[in-house]
Formats: sequence, C-alpha cells, structure tokens
Amino acid sequence: MRRTAPTYAISLLVLAGAVLLRWLLDPLMGNSLPLVTLFGAVAGAVWVGGYRPALLVALAGYVACHYLFIEPRGAFAFDAGFVRSRTSILSSCLPISRRNASAGMARSIAATPRNGTSPRAIMRAAAAVG
Repeated sequence: MRRTAPTYAISLLVLAGAVLLRWLLDPLMGNSLPLVTLFGAVAGAVWVGGYRPALLVALAGYVACHYLFIEPRGAFAFDAGFVRSRTSILSSCLPISRRNASAGMARSIAATPRNGTSPRAIMRAAAAVG
C-alpha cells in the first residue's frame, strides 16, 4: 500500500473528526472515556492507508485527547502509574490496525487473481491465516 501525503492527510482529517466528536460529546461524557473516539479514527486510518498512518493517528490522537480531555485539562501531567495505564490503552489500538491491515491485504490479493486461482479461494486462504 502506498504511503503518500494524501493518505496521511486523510488519516489526520479522520482523527480531527474523532477529536471533534469527543469534544462535542464532552458535556455528556465529562471525564469518562477520554479516548473512546480514537478507536474509530485508528480503524479509519488503517482502512485508508495501512498501519503506518494508523500509528500516527494513535499517537497524535492520544496527545490531543490527553491535552483536551484528561485531568488536568489543558496541560500534560505524566507519572509512572499514568504512563503504565495509558500504554495499555494505546496498545489496544495495535490489534485494530493489524486486523484491518490484514483484511485490506486480503481484499487486494483477491482483486488480482494469479495463475487461474479464483478470488474466492484466495479469500478463504487469507481468512484461514488471519
């Protein structure tokens, strides 16, 4: 999959939409679930450009949401316990990016059959692997 500037730009626009959605929901959600909309943004970035734009979205989204929605709001405060808990949250984005990247690769393989192999057979083989 090509890693071009438009791919990263689209991924960052998806991130901006996710952060905006969380900001609009902030009066209802308060301090709970500050990173909830990032999961959709990461999945969207993987779908658009693969795992590399998704990693950028996960990291940039975390920084934006930390600044905007995690106490103390408008500042960065890191201690050892905080870093451990947030590392586990960020690591939950990795399976999303891996699974969606694998599905995208399977679709791409299925779209270009080789040696007379049917797209259905390729999809079955890809599903068995992933």
